[in-house]
Amino acid sequence: MTFILPPGTTHLLLPLWKSGSPCPVSITFPSGERTFLKAKAGDGKPDGFTAFPVTEGRLSIESDAKLLSHVESTQGYDHPKQKLAFHYRPSAGWINDPNGMVRHNGVYHLYHQYNPVGDEWGNMSWGHATSIDLVHWTEQDIVLLPDDEEHTIFSGSGIEEDGKLFFPYTRADSHGKAFTQNLAVSRDGGRSLEKQGVIIPTLSGDSRDPKVFHYKGGRYLLLWLREHVFGLFEGKSWHDWRLIEEIDAPPFWECPDIWFLGNTIAFTGAQGIYRLGTFDGLMHLEEEAHSLFLTPLPYASQSFSGIEGTTIISWLRTKSVPGVMSLPRRLVLGQDGIHAYPPEGFEKQFGKAREKTGTGLNFQENAPCRLCIKSEWPWSLTIGDSVFRYDPEDGTVSGDASCRFPAKTNEVEVLIDSPVLEMTDSACKSLAYFEIPQNEGNFRFESHGQTTVIVVPFKG
Repeated sequence: MTFILPPGTTHLLLPLWKSGSPCPVSITFPSGERTFLKAKAGDGKPDGFTAFPVTEGRLSIESDAKLLSHVESTQGYDHPKQKLAFHYRPSAGWINDPNGMVRHNGVYHLYHQYNPVGDEWGNMSWGHATSIDLVHWTEQDIVLLPDDEEHTIFSGSGIEEDGKLFFPYTRADSHGKAFTQNLAVSRDGGRSLEKQGVIIPTLSGDSRDPKVFHYKGGRYLLLWLREHVFGLFEGKSWHDWRLIEEIDAPPFWECPDIWFLGNTIAFTGAQGIYRLGTFDGLMHLEEEAHSLFLTPLPYASQSFSGIEGTTIISWLRTKSVPGVMSLPRRLVLGQDGIHAYPPEGFEKQFGKAREKTGTGLNFQENAPCRLCIKSEWPWSLTIGDSVFRYDPEDGTVSGDASCRFPAKTNEVEVLIDSPVLEMTDSACKSLAYFEIPQNEGNFRFESHGQTTVIVVPFKG
């Protein structure tokens, strides 16, 4: 079916159903760019729409007649506002790995793996969100889509050079045997990306996840090659890369990153495991590995380029909603390891603190909020159908999920923003993430002995 888009058209609205029969969709945009997606066609009114940026002109869609009957075009489309208080997820679709994270002209750009037409993994594309404070996020247009039936867009990174933004990414084939590293460029400050073709050909079949960074005027790129082996490349230009080192780092797995922490670096993979060391054009890593997280919910953490120090965002593998991004965390290396602090100014996003002190506290409050809990006695949080218990004697969290803080701590900070709970010690040295599947907007706190709780509501 061919659509003649009227003057002033900015977006094509494609209908979404949460359930229905498989429905391939082929779109040829007025620019000539094509995409192929596997959607669903349901009965009755669609559950929502996905917006694709377009310009006026002739647009062709091949799909099921049921789906085509609900396609719309619009002028001046506004994406829905952020649903969560201080965690990001788009208004629809599946998300996973953060990609292409860069700060440019005072704006933080978060790109991410995205299925724009389904609540499960598939149709891998790049979604996009922006922020000026790392707390409030604005959903933006999709920037990279699959260009044929055999390939999708996997993870990558972003960096600024000479006022333009460059994004190396993996173009993945459906057979897992011929992945290439490709390049996209933005000439409009990150709003849209133009594909530039292959920069590193197929190496090890499914080698992937290029992480680009600068060091002393040089351009470098980390790439997962196979199993627990990563490649370090030096680039004389964007189309001329030389493998200078292979890094064997078991049990690291995909999504490499390098965190610059003063004179020390941390090399890391998708699981949040890292090894400290130094970098002088080559990696010099300590043998001992450490973990940034106490729980398995966070994955594929990536750092921003274009900022001082290192700030990361992780994908949280929630099941109650199809993916959430973590609160950004500033990484600072201390004598006892890496500390992961909230972004600068985060505390200013909260209202007036209320202190509750007593023996055997038992009270109910509303979320989202921040709790500062000080107690030598066990306490518990009940949030919807979930219960989280903490025992300061041995640092264990139990209940619907469990973990153990490596050092005994009587002071714990909790961030509640359904469907996510983040828990740290007071120094932000140990970081645990939990999912809250059901939350009606409030929680109950109970303690067994002398306890002080500071409740700070999020004001947004």
